[in-house]
Order: sequence, then C-alpha cells, then structure tokens
Amino acid sequence: DSTYSLVYKNRADLYSQNLNDNDSALLDYNKLIELEPEDSDNYYYRGRFYDDYLEDYDKAIEDFSKGIELNSSDPDLYFERGRNYYVLGNYKKSIADFLTVEELDPDYGVVLYNNLAVCYKNLNDYDKALEIYARAIKIDSTYSLVYKNRADLYSQNLNDNDSALLDYNKLIELEPED
Repeated sequence: DSTYSLVYKNRADLYSQNLNDNDSALLDYNKLIELEPEDSDNYYYRGRFYDDYLEDYDKAIEDFSKGIELNSSDPDLYFERGRNYYVLGNYKKSIADFLTVEELDPDYGVVLYNNLAVCYKNLNDYDKALEIYARAIKIDSTYSLVYKNRADLYSQNLNDNDSALLDYNKLIELEPED
C-alpha cells in the first residue's frame, strides 16, 4: 500500500537526517522495499542512504543497479551509481553511467559534466577532460567547482600556469568569501 510506503520513507528520512539513528532508518528503507519491491524509487532512496549515511558504496551500487533493472530510463539512478563508482575509483564504469545520463537527459546539468570531466582527468585523458569542462562552463558559467577542477588540471597535470591562474581568478570572482 502506497500510504504505508510513504510513511516508512518519511520515517526513514527522519531517522537518518534528523535523529542520527541509522539502524532504524535502514529497517524502514528495507520495509519500504519489502512493501513495494518493484518500485525503482525505493532502491534509489536506500541507495542514497547507503551512500550518504553509511558510506557503503558497494551496497549503494547494488541498490542503484536494482533500480536500473526496474526502470532503465531513470537518469538519477545512473548518476548516483556513477558517483559511487567514482568514489570506489572505477572511473570507466562511472563514465559509462554518466554518458547514459547524458543520453537519457541531455539537460541534466553542469554537475554531470563536472563529474564526467573529473573521471577523464583521473584516467589521464586531459584533452577529453578539458573538452567536458568547457561544456560544463557553457551550461553554467557560475558553477565555481568547474573552474577549480579545471585550474587544478591545468596547474597539476598540464603545467599551464597561465590558464590555471585565469580559472583560479574566476573562482575567486565567483566566490570571494571562500
């Protein structure tokens, strides 16, 4: 019953977000899945919980994968699984998921492209990373993290201090208090 499911979801969120009771939260996320095992959103919720509160990235990936099995057209499931692959250092799988997000939702946003560029950087494909950072900036020229990450690439990997300085200056312009 969807009313009970919503109660379990809301209570699980309360336990994890406000009461710091991860054991009770996990019980409720499990109950949510038990009540509606074919609802991909339930695996998304528990996957985010595993990621955000328990830092159990393998279990998060399992849940996002199950969600994808149930609903292969949900870009959020691929994005979150890609983020978790990234944390585990599996950049190729992360890129595959991020590219699927792009296919499913070309307007997903700047965060997708920033994460994708970081993966390419970590695989030492600097040209591809720069191309993706440029795409991210074109989408949102006020997203400061892109400038920071690109500046780091310029300074740490490409020895292009002039380009790094331009990006660091842009970062300071966007976030002078930071």
